[in-house]
Amino acid sequence: LNEGHLNFGDSPKGLLPFHEYKNDHISTAFEEHLYEAALYASDNKEAKLHFTISAKYKDKFKEEFRRIEEFVEQKTGISFDISFSY
Repeated sequence: LNEGHLNFGDSPKGLLPFHEYKNDHISTAFEEHLYEAALYASDNKEAKLHFTISAKYKDKFKEEFRRIEEFVEQKTGISFDISFSY
């Protein structure tokens, strides 16, 4: 888990690999929250989510959202308005 290997010690648990699907897609808990919100917390094809995270990980969460945003939006038909507090 250390820096020389998987480096999971420098990541919040919400960004660790969480589920592996049959199509070899590996999602994080953060991504799973987006799918859950798309199922029951969307209004007018938009889901608003707020996450409380450690400030030192804000860039990592924003980077992960940029990485998965288009994929999740295409799969769910929902757009996401995400905010963070620290």
